[in-house]
Formats: sequence, C-alpha cells, structure tokens
Amino acid sequence: MSNIDFSVIADTPEVTAELFQLIKPFERDYGHRVQVQAVKWVDAWPILLANALHGTGPVVSHVGSTWSNSLGAMNTLRPFARQEVFAVGGVQSFIPASWHSTSLKNDPTILAMPWTAYTYIICYREDWLKRVGLDGETAFQTPEAMADALRRLQALGVEYPWVIPTLSPYPDLVHIAASFIWGAGGEFIDETGKRTQICQPAGRQGLKNFFELYRFLPPSIGQLSYDDCIQLYAQGRVGVLIAGTDAPTLLLESPDTDPDVRKFTQTALLPGVPWVGGDNLVIWRHARGDPHQERAALELVNFLVAPKTQVALYQLEKSLPVRWDALSQLQFIPESLNKTAPAALKKGRPHQPISLWRVVEYRIGQGLDAVAADLFADPATDIDAAIRSRLEPVALRLDLTLDQ
Repeated sequence: MSNIDFSVIADTPEVTAELFQLIKPFERDYGHRVQVQAVKWVDAWPILLANALHGTGPVVSHVGSTWSNSLGAMNTLRPFARQEVFAVGGVQSFIPASWHSTSLKNDPTILAMPWTAYTYIICYREDWLKRVGLDGETAFQTPEAMADALRRLQALGVEYPWVIPTLSPYPDLVHIAASFIWGAGGEFIDETGKRTQICQPAGRQGLKNFFELYRFLPPSIGQLSYDDCIQLYAQGRVGVLIAGTDAPTLLLESPDTDPDVRKFTQTALLPGVPWVGGDNLVIWRHARGDPHQERAALELVNFLVAPKTQVALYQLEKSLPVRWDALSQLQFIPESLNKTAPAALKKGRPHQPISLWRVVEYRIGQGLDAVAADLFADPATDIDAAIRSRLEPVALRLDLTLDQ
C-alpha cells in the first residue's frame, strides 16, 4: 500500500467531493490511499511552478493541457514510456487534439496523459432563430452568418442577442478567439515557435471577425462573469451563448432554468476551427525516488484515463472524455449535442505545444482583454486600430522572448 498525494484544480467543494467519489473504487481495488489536495484555478499555476522549482509536493497533479509542456521543458516531469502508453490503449485510443498536448513540439517524449477535453460551442434559442427566418444548422457557419443572426435577434427585440464574459481578465477569451483566427487562416505563432503571427493579415482578420460581434452586446451589459452569462441564458434573456460543452446539459437538467430555454435550446459549432483544450495528468520526476510510490502513481493515472473512469467522470461533472471508446458511450442533451460535441473534438485543434506557450497565452490574452475593454467603452471603436494599438506591442515583445 502507498500513499499518493494528488493535486487537483477545483474551484468548488462540490468538484472536490465528486473527485473523492471517483477515486474510491481505485483505493478499494488497488489498496492505495489517495490524498487529494485541491487548489483553485487562480492559484494553480504559481503552486505548480513552485512544485517544479523545488522538486517537492504531490506525486501526481492535474494540470491545464497547455501547462504540461512548460513544466516538462523544466525537466520536472516523469516521462511515460512507450509500453505505458500501450497499456492504456495506445495513442490511437485518444482524441488527436487531446493527445497533441502530451509532448513538446518536435520531441516524442510523452510528458503527460490526457484526462479531460474541453471546447467551446454555441447554445442558441431555436424558437427565436426560426422567428427571424434562420436555421441553426447554417446560422453560425461563418462569422458573417453569425453577425447576421445576432443582428436579426437584436431587431427582434431580444434583450441580449448574445453574451460573453466582460469581467477582465477573462483567460478563456484567447481560446474563443482562436476559432475565428484559425478560421481566417491565421495563427498565434509560426511553425518554428519563434515568431508571433497574431498581427499578420490573416490573424488580424480573424480577430476583426470576432470583435465585430461585440457590436451586438447591449450597452447595459455591465461586468459579467462566465457564470453570470449562463444565468442570463437560463432566465430566457439571451439568444446566443458561447459556452463549454458541459453548459447545455447542466442548463437543461437544472430545475431553475426557464421552461422555454429548456424546450428550445440547441447547439452548434463556432465559426472557424474550434479550440480543444482540457486537462492532463502528470507524474512529477521526484516520484522516482520511491519505486513503490512511482508504481502507485502510474496505477492511479492509468485508472483515471481508463474508459470506465472517463464515463464516470462525465456523469459526475460533465467533463468530456479524451478517448473515443468513452465518448461513444455517452448520450448528451439536448439531442443536437450528440452531433456538436464529437464534431468539435474531431474538427478542433489545440494550441501549439511549445515550452513558452503559457507566456504567449497570457500576454496575448491581456491584449485581447484590452481590445474588448475598448469596445465596451465605445462600441463605435475602430476595431482595426484597436487591434494594432493593443496587440502589435505585445507581438513585438513576444518575438524577443520567443527568439531567446
């Protein structure tokens, strides 16, 4: 029997309780004791960085999918051997976009195991779209089509044609905008990982397509968190909501959701190419100091990525599986999500797996927040000018950092 210190990122006690429930069968069947250490998302990166620098702390950690590359580049993670990957079904068992985050660019060393997938989709009111003569199958296929749908909903008198978090910073703004950037043929950085591309013509066009949608936010929108946006939609005040794939099911299962929202909510893909992120599991290198604990840590990771556990995790907290054999066992609500969620995972892509992505994501995110703030302050803002003034200095500084 071994004690396994397992750090997880959980913002609420309910999530931690769900993880305890998930792990109970592992403790029973393997005879190990798992000590769960919960940290909030806002605190997670500094804590993980301290673990990496000092070589102490938990032996297994739950990390953001883009973080494992930065941690691995510091030589702080225990790699997974080829036979260990084979033991959990091999690379072909996993969704490619999720597996892509397990190793650094141009390096075959496996630094992490995918655990959950996450992507953004559109929830919309089917009844309202029909009233303005649109079909949800085609209303969001392009940025121009989406802008037209929001314009029509605005003319219909919908209080909020769409909503997006307006509190700054909003860390996931970079992931939502990615869909529009990639859809326009743009990139955040080039193939070498040494130069930014966000301010090149295609990248700027994608950003312009995205920020044009801000024209349809009502002036009274105020400072909204992600949860505020979900709540407004649940109250029947919003036509279109960009949210994670867990949102529509949770909305429809909630007794507090407006009956018409429950009846008429459907889902669709974002325009462009969806971003696919999520969570990975890592074993810290210092686990090698105790062979028994190292083996126990590997057994825990294997248990957590197994199909049965992946299905159980979805049932507990609606986290998308990273395996095809688990995804195929799920039935989503609303019915359209059975098409939208797998399509997003198949069509989507992650950010480039470079060691400094955490820095790139943070700094570009700051620039995007600034552009959004400009548009909140004055909806008539010249979007091209805002993108240039807010992001070109960021790109120049990042080029210097990436070229080192």
